[in-house]
Order: sequence, then C-alpha cells, then structure tokens
Amino acid sequence: MIKNCLLLFIVFTIASGSEIQAGVAGDVNKANRFYRKGEYEKAKELYNKALEKKKKPKVYYNLGTNDVKRKDFESAGENFNSALNGSAKDLKNKINYNMGNMYYEKGDFGKSVEAWKNALIINPNDKDAKNNLEVGLKKLQLQQQQKNQDKNKDQKKDQEQDDKEKKRQQQEEEKKKQRDKEEAQRVLGMMENMEKEAQKKKQFKIPNINVEKDW
Repeated sequence: MIKNCLLLFIVFTIASGSEIQAGVAGDVNKANRFYRKGEYEKAKELYNKALEKKKKPKVYYNLGTNDVKRKDFESAGENFNSALNGSAKDLKNKINYNMGNMYYEKGDFGKSVEAWKNALIINPNDKDAKNNLEVGLKKLQLQQQQKNQDKNKDQKKDQEQDDKEKKRQQQEEEKKKQRDKEEAQRVLGMMENMEKEAQKKKQFKIPNINVEKDW
C-alpha cells in the first residue's frame, strides 16, 4: 500500500551580488559564500556591512534567510519584513516562501500556511510553495486534532477529579450520618439506663419505723 507522503521543500534561496546595486555587491557575494559554507556568523557581519552602505531589500532578504539558519527567528522576521518594503514582485514571492519555511521550523504552522498562501498569490506557478502549503495544511489539521484530543483528555480528567471529589464528599457525609446515629443511640441508651436506675430507687425505698415503745 503506497502512502500519500508529501515532501516539504526547506530550501532557502538567497539573492546574488549581481542582483544588487554596485558598491555593496562585493560584500554580498562574500557573505553568500560564507552562507553556502555554513559560516553564518561571518555572513551576518558582511550582510550588515552591506546594509550600512545601502539599505536594499535583497540584502535584508539575504540577512533574514541567514538568520533562519542561525535559528534567530525574531531577527529573521524583522529582516524579512524590512525586505518586503519596496521589493519587486518576484522577491516578495521568495520572501513569503522563506518566511513560510521559517514559521514551519518554529512549529507555527498557521503562520507558515499564510506565508505560503501569500507566495502563491504572487506567483500561482510556484510549485515548491504549493507543495509546502499542502504539507502545512495537513500539519495544521493534525495539530488541531491533537489540541482537541488534549482538550478532551483534560476535560475527562477534570470530570474524573470532580466525580472523585463528589464520591469523597458523599462518603464523608455517610460517615458523619453514621457517627451522629451512633452518638444518638449512645445518648438514648444512657437516658434509658438512668430511667431504669430511677425506677429501681422508687421500688426499694426504706419505710419509716416507729421505735418508741407504747406503754
């Protein structure tokens, strides 16, 4: 039986120096080489150096992509958002695609789905974004099902605890009733014994005897 398994494409694209204005292209090309070698801290320094010279959307885009590799998702989100301002349509598609991958890595499947949807709105022919969106939707559905199951488990647990507490209270009430009954019987028994003793004293009362002699 063949399983219907979808592959998630977590391929982060970066812009080349040739796509970026002269003056910062050299720093970007060097940063890209460090990025491809996995030396993300060095790449970060050079991307920031390029941004000091000229704030270009594509450099922000590359820096954001590099931040994802560094697991600095907060910084990545900020740089991706900066890249969206004033960027061309093709770049916006790539930014949204990479943002979707970033949110997926974070486990935020709702935001990843939204980002891939935005990528497809810009470019409906983006097969990778379409594939990832299908995966993200399935993952989101499974996550929601898990939340519902956890919620049902919690509700069942709470109900069991409530039932247990009610049973304990009922047992305590039954014990109290039994104690009150036993106490009432004890008091009643004492009263009956006292009454019996009083009756005995009446039955054995000594009569007065006149000891004077009658002359």
